[in-house]
Amino acid sequence: MENLLQINEPFSNMQTFTEEWRWKFEKKVIWEEMVDGFKSASIETQKTKKKYAPDANILVALNMNKQELKHGRFLLWLLDAKGSHAQARLFFDILIPVLIQSDGVLPSSIKNAKEKYIVERERSFPKLDDNGDVDIQKRDQVDLLIHNTTGDSQSRFAIFIENKIDAGEQEQQLSRYQQQLSKFAEDYSIPEENRWMVFLTPEGREGTTGNESISIIDVSYGKIASALKQLIFDKAIEADFIQRLVENYADLLKTKIIKPRKRK
Repeated sequence: MENLLQINEPFSNMQTFTEEWRWKFEKKVIWEEMVDGFKSASIETQKTKKKYAPDANILVALNMNKQELKHGRFLLWLLDAKGSHAQARLFFDILIPVLIQSDGVLPSSIKNAKEKYIVERERSFPKLDDNGDVDIQKRDQVDLLIHNTTGDSQSRFAIFIENKIDAGEQEQQLSRYQQQLSKFAEDYSIPEENRWMVFLTPEGREGTTGNESISIIDVSYGKIASALKQLIFDKAIEADFIQRLVENYADLLKTKIIKPRKRK
């Protein structure tokens, strides 16, 4: 019996050796298959990136970043129902409730204006003294003015927007613009409830140069970005190019404009 076991021992060792190498071979094959899979996935990812360039941001490439004038122009373009984006009032209807903080609802005066409203950038007004008299030697310049001055008084409205990204407020700047808004509204018989003064900044900070004549609405660029992201999520923008451009703008706001909150 002992001799028989001695005879079988080499065969037993051979079987163990064979199983060990088969396991190593299978492990090597599995590893190679995994490597090949990763390589294939990487190649497909590169092909997809090359075709769609998902990380490209044309606005960052153009160094728009913190340039206030360019942001003003872009916002004007979005808010204009007759803009070349061809989306009619889509952006206007989603951004105005954010800007005037009306809980997502458009006031009837703005809703009824349809596409008759006007959006102006850097509208210049003669400065007013403390008594409201015009000083023709000096000018005030409002970053964005959105208004409708036609139809009955209840369909008229005016929104003044002061846009600050890196710059600080000038001396009595917001109070001067409040004064300009009051005069503009009075000249066109715009009711008090249809007048809005907006202070737009990266973090939605409170203005320091205003007064209590007209409430100042402090709005952050983060809210603008979130509203635009929601439009993209809802697939509400019909033109693919415009959707990509708006997505670029929302991403730019999130990464270049909105200041991250410091951890406590």
